[in-house]
Parts: sequence; C-alpha cells; structure tokens
Amino acid sequence: MINPGWYSLFSSIIETLSYLLYIKGHRIAWQHALVATGVVFAIWLTAFILQGIGLYKLAKKTNAKHRRLAFVPFAYTLLVEELAGEITFFGRKVRKLGLWAMIAEIVSTIYHALMAYALFVLYVKNSALYEYVQIGGISFPQWTVELGGAALAWLKFYNLGDIGSIISLVETILFVMLYIGFYKRYAYNHATILSAASIFVPFFNPIATFCLRGRDPIDYEAILRARREAFHRQQQQWQNGPYGPYGGPYGGPYGKPNEGSQPKEEEKPQDPFGEFADDKTKNNTNGKDGNDFF
Repeated sequence: MINPGWYSLFSSIIETLSYLLYIKGHRIAWQHALVATGVVFAIWLTAFILQGIGLYKLAKKTNAKHRRLAFVPFAYTLLVEELAGEITFFGRKVRKLGLWAMIAEIVSTIYHALMAYALFVLYVKNSALYEYVQIGGISFPQWTVELGGAALAWLKFYNLGDIGSIISLVETILFVMLYIGFYKRYAYNHATILSAASIFVPFFNPIATFCLRGRDPIDYEAILRARREAFHRQQQQWQNGPYGPYGGPYGGPYGKPNEGSQPKEEEKPQDPFGEFADDKTKNNTNGKDGNDFF
C-alpha cells in the first residue's frame, strides 16, 4: 500500500472544504477535519483488511511461515516478499526488498502524518487558505492570513515539498519492484500493468491482492525458461527443415542437410534433333567439336 494515497485523499478533502466554506464567508472547523480524518481512516482500514484477507489466503495456499503478518501494518511487506519468491531485476536477485519497502513506508507514514497535521494547523486552527490573487492582471499565490509563531514553522515544513517528493519516489520504486515480483507469481500476464496502476490509483494494491486471493502461485522463471526452450526448438526446426535457412520450395543444396555440400551436376536437355545427326555428331554432343553451331 503506497501511503501518499491516503494523504492525497485527506489533503483534497481539507482543501476542498476550506475553499467551499471560504467563498461563503465561513471557516473550516475542527469538526470538519475530524470528519475528513474519519473518512480517510475508514477507507484505509477497509483497504487494509481486504489486503490482509488476500495475503492470508495466498499464504495459506503456499504454507508461508509468516502468514500472520498479513494483518500487521508495515510488516505485511515481508509476507509480500515471501509470497513473491525470488525477485530478480536485470538478472540479479534483489535481497531484503520487503524490509526496505517496510522502512520506506514507515518513513513515508511519519512524514505524511506531519504534513496532515500541518494542514490542520494552517487550514483549521488559523483559517488560512492558499489562493491566487490578481494583481495587475497577474496571478500571485499567497495565504489569506498572516502566519506567525508555530503556524509559520508548520508553514515552512509544509513548503518542504522536495523532501516529500523524494520520500514518495523512493517508496514508490521499492513498492513497484516488490509488487512486480508478487504479480509475476499470481498474474504474470499483467504484472507490469498492475504494478503501474498501483502508482496512479490509490489503494490499488490492496484491492488487487484481495481479487487474487484464490490464485495458485506460478513459477514465472520456469515459464520464461520454457518459452526460451520452445523458441530455440522452433529455430532448430526452421534451420533443419525441408528448405533450411537458405533453401526454397524448388530445392537447393542448403535445404537438405543430409546431402553433400556440393551441388549436383546439372543435366543437359536432350537434343530434339539428335536422331537426324550422324554418329560423329552424336559422339561430340557434349563436347565443343561437331556441328553444334551454338
């Protein structure tokens, strides 16, 4: 589960409510923030339970050792790695990917929780709103109220968008790598598409994991090996076939591997006027002497 999904939902609710109340001359209250928090938490909890059910059923099918981690926040990534089996990228095995994904998710959760509190301080406690003001026909972004003290400190933290982008990028890369290995084992035909969808669709991995709960694991590497062997067999059949790599439907020395490499001597056509030739001409038919003008 990629954490920026729940934060994006929370920030969207808070900012939308703040704007709608602001244009009507009202301010957002802590009750609104509490409702937004409850909505986001309910969606997150539902997705987490669905993911836990999916992971637990898959772990039960494969007799995984850590199946109970399916319902443990953050630690479930270790179970995802176990279910994914050997994860390789560019021919190299990636070790402890679940552990690194768990650490990245913890760091991301802490950071985005602080960002959510910063939104609460700015939008709820100080009734601030980030809007664009027209000055001389040019739009300038600014906050609707002057901020100072603790609010100004939280504003500075809120403006550290580059740090959040780096954290989200690292977390996304690790989770995509982890779930590509997972989807290869349970939906190998759509592994790349499913992993890409998890980047853009919030709570996609929990829903997809729940939908895959009845699947049996597949050895993806074995499938690739079988496909490579089948391709090599087809190449050999093509090279050793009736026409070979250079032959054609009209024969040729390269189309028949069991014959010699030298082509057969071409037989000359019979002379249609041979019966009218004398014996000397018949004897010199294949030579350069005689009465053959051609």
